[in-house]
Amino acid sequence: LKQAQEDPAADQWVVLHFPAITDGKALWPERYPLDALENIRSSIGGRVFESLYQGNPTIAEGQIIKREWWKYYREPPRFNRLLHSWDTAFKDKSQNDYSVCTVWGEADN
Repeated sequence: LKQAQEDPAADQWVVLHFPAITDGKALWPERYPLDALENIRSSIGGRVFESLYQGNPTIAEGQIIKREWWKYYREPPRFNRLLHSWDTAFKDKSQNDYSVCTVWGEADN
């Protein structure tokens, strides 16, 4: 869509985007109250909910970090460096985003 929108020779149209939840409020609360939408998100998962209910699809393997790069260890290797990365949700809303911490390690192998 973005490529077609930027090409003046392509057919042009208006994209209407209506996320089910915006600023902590349900788009159509009489049909889908906020608590029902949160239950749906919990049952189908964040990625699917973002695609179907928020109009924000992403590819399953991620856009930056590929699934095949992930490794699981019973005993982690000895890391030369560790990096902690935090994304916290400090907003005055009844429904905040999740807070997340990731830990990255650099090893010799």
